[in-house]
Amino acid sequence: MANSVEELRKLVLLKDWEAMNLAEQIGEVAAPMLKELMGNADGEIRDLTLGCLVLTNDKQVTKTLAQALSDPDQDVRMRAMLALESRYDHTILPELLSNLENPDGDIRIGVAKLLGNLRDNSAVEPLQKRIDKETDDQDRRQMRLALAKLGDENLKAEFAGQLDGPDSRTRYQGIRDLEYIDDKKLARRLLPALQDRGEAYDVGDPDKPRYARVCDAAINLIAKWNEKPFSFPTDDLKIYSDVEIKEAKRLLNSLESQK
Repeated sequence: MANSVEELRKLVLLKDWEAMNLAEQIGEVAAPMLKELMGNADGEIRDLTLGCLVLTNDKQVTKTLAQALSDPDQDVRMRAMLALESRYDHTILPELLSNLENPDGDIRIGVAKLLGNLRDNSAVEPLQKRIDKETDDQDRRQMRLALAKLGDENLKAEFAGQLDGPDSRTRYQGIRDLEYIDDKKLARRLLPALQDRGEAYDVGDPDKPRYARVCDAAINLIAKWNEKPFSFPTDDLKIYSDVEIKEAKRLLNSLESQK
């Protein structure tokens, strides 16, 4: 095994992306060596190293990924951010909070999203302080979404208000925001979306586009918030019949109004 780890080191230093396959084969045994290589001065080597480290399934990789969010190389930062989307936990809260000040707007957006997902109220004040300084509209929006997910009722109502918007695009964005906020008490706010047959997202083949509608997205969100709420099966790629949409309306109308 020692020879395999040394071979992996050589491949990484040669910037040979076959190293990824070898790292996956070796597993956690390679992690200490790879963490050492994260100190290399070459950004491309650090990027490859981080990709290899993720594939080893090292139990402490989450911390290394969080530390890499402040790497000077953009590719390294983005690799770390993408990997954290499925590996975050409360142990990296300090790194996430510090990266609210990251010069890279993409990292600030990603960090804000993760802070909301952690549902740790200690993130509320740092998010509010960063919003006061933030000049990028998209960054501010994601931070406000995170605060909504952390329990700000006024912001929940504001984002849910998109469902009363003037067009399909606005209503579909509202559905996506409510899915992130993940408060099923807001389900009744989806009623206007069930009236909207506007195209929202592609569910067809690459050579044969087919579009699901805003109403379809609304039904799928209801199904995610409730265990088997309908008499019919649901699927993210499904386009629902008028009968099925009427059943969804009856369900929402039966819920207590959440204003």
